[in-house]
Amino acid sequence: MNKKSVIIILIAFALIVMAVPSTFLTQNSNLTHQNDSFSPRVLAREAIPYTSTNGFSAVLSPISAVYEGQHFTMFVNATSGYSNYTATLYLGANYDKGMSPLNSTHETSATGYFEFNITAPEADNQTIYGTVFLTATFYGTPVNYTSNFHVSVYAPVKLYAEVYNSNYIPYYNVSISFIINGATFKTDTISKLTPYSKEKLNITVSSNVLDYGKVNTLEVKVLNAASYKNGVSVSYSSKFFYGTPANYNWIYYISGVVIVFMVFLVLSSGRGRGTKQPKWRNRKEKQKKIAKK
Repeated sequence: MNKKSVIIILIAFALIVMAVPSTFLTQNSNLTHQNDSFSPRVLAREAIPYTSTNGFSAVLSPISAVYEGQHFTMFVNATSGYSNYTATLYLGANYDKGMSPLNSTHETSATGYFEFNITAPEADNQTIYGTVFLTATFYGTPVNYTSNFHVSVYAPVKLYAEVYNSNYIPYYNVSISFIINGATFKTDTISKLTPYSKEKLNITVSSNVLDYGKVNTLEVKVLNAASYKNGVSVSYSSKFFYGTPANYNWIYYISGVVIVFMVFLVLSSGRGRGTKQPKWRNRKEKQKKIAKK
């Protein structure tokens, strides 16, 4: 074999090597070097859950409507798999008296979960505008996400209920629920209601939960009534007109900014918890039964 033929063969081999796809070389390289010290690092990196730097976002859970001066919390959940989370909250309104925070609020988190406490301004018929700016890193690569939200501010509606114990025994841990037009808005617990005593409860909601120009229903219900009334539900409901009625035959109608409405709930003829009937009363009742016979 002469020198020219050797050179031609070498050139042909070089062209074949250059034509082999890089993926093939990479796969064979991994196979031939799988016992090298580099291999454990490759395997460790492949075991890490994949998270795209372009997929960073967050889910905001703001309340859609509040009443003026209401305190509420907005929750923020950023995409998991990142590190060094930060969140900055910005708020604004046409009338911001009483609103907080007025300045930007900056928080850090290791998990991407944030809670922001907010107070609505002292004026209704307006909107709170907010922006949350989030940042994080993914293996040293910075990412960010911006989300806007708004909360409507309405007039407050204040409703009251008096719970009266007309029995001679006390009641403990009485759970009272406020239900407006079929939807439960608040549940309170009275730790102890002594005999022949009353307890006042209240609830404040935004006026948008009521049907304006229509009849609304307020129900106050004892959730654990079974322990007092042997399974009989203890509740009181009343209907009222919200707005200016076409006629004034309604006993209850409300139209002001701050609304006061009373309902009364009586607990009686039941069996209290933790208090037994006096022995002298049992003896007296037995004597009555004997006399009847």
